Amino acid sequence: MSKEKVLKLFKRQEMIVALFSLAVFIFFSVFSENFFTAVNIRLILQQFAVNGISVLGISILIILGGIDLSAGAMMAMTGAVAGHLAKQGVPVIGCILIGILLGMVCSFFNSLFVTKCRIPAMITTTATNYLFRGLIVAVTGGYWINQFPEEFTSIGTGRFLGVSN
Repeated sequence: MSKEKVLKLFKRQEMIVALFSLAVFIFFSVFSENFFTAVNIRLILQQFAVNGISVLGISILIILGGIDLSAGAMMAMTGAVAGHLAKQGVPVIGCILIGILLGMVCSFFNSLFVTKCRIPAMITTTATNYLFRGLIVAVTGGYWINQFPEEFTSIGTGRFLGVSN
C-alpha cells in the first residue's frame, strides 16, 4: 500500500473515530484498575447489546440508501406495549409476539408511505417518530412501566450458555 493511500486512510472520519476510541480505551485501561477486567468488558457489551442490534438493521437501511428516524421510538413503543400487556397478565410469549408483530406493522406502514405514496423517508419517519412517541404516552399514561411479572423480567436477566440474554 502506498504512502498516499495510508495517509488518505488515516484522514477518513471513520479511522479518526476508531483511533480516538482506541485511545480512550487505552487511557482508561492504564489509569483505572477496574476498567480492563472481564466483568467490566462483559457489562459494557451487555449495555451495548440493544443498541448494537438496532444499529445492524439501521446500517443495512442506510447502505441501501434509506433512512429511518423512527426506529428508536418504534422500539420504545413496542417495548412499552409488551410491558403493559405483561402487567395485564398476557403470557410472555404473547407479549413478545405482539411486540414483534407491532414493530412489523409499523415498519410496513413506514415503507408503504415511502414507496407507494412517494413521501420522502425523512418526512415519513420523522412524522411516525412523533406518532410512536405519542402512542407511548397513551399506552403508559405518561408513567414508567415497572413491577413486571417475574416470567417477563427473567427474559432479560437470565443467561443462556453463559451469555446474558
